[in-house]
Amino acid sequence: MGKFIKSSTRGMSHNNRLAKLVNVIAHMTDNRYFPEPWKATALSIAILSAIADRYGASIIAAARGDRDNIATRNENSVEVQGIMDKLANYVELEASDNMAAIRSSGFDLRRQRSRTTSPSPTPTPTPTPMPTSDAPAFVS
Repeated sequence: MGKFIKSSTRGMSHNNRLAKLVNVIAHMTDNRYFPEPWKATALSIAILSAIADRYGASIIAAARGDRDNIATRNENSVEVQGIMDKLANYVELEASDNMAAIRSSGFDLRRQRSRTTSPSPTPTPTPTPMPTSDAPAFVS
């Protein structure tokens, strides 16, 4: 996926995936860095909200154990993951390297490896041999 954003919801429960989507919707609503319409995504707050509502309803329906409802919930889950990926790509593209903008989106961020330069290795001093004597050492 992206350089900064962790958009994958794989391994999450359906309720946690829905909560993640709702969080992103809340953060993207009236976001000054990402005003609507979102170019090239064919997405909007209204569309995301409708998808979240449909996914939430399918989660509740699937809890009854009906196979058709479970299949619908799983299809909606795949759709949500695709939308999260698409929106995360858009955010990274529009924000470039503006971390304030990226953080404002509501997505989780990937851990960034620090890029510190290590100084040239210093040689390890070799231990100097201690003088030995035949007499045992006593400490008083």
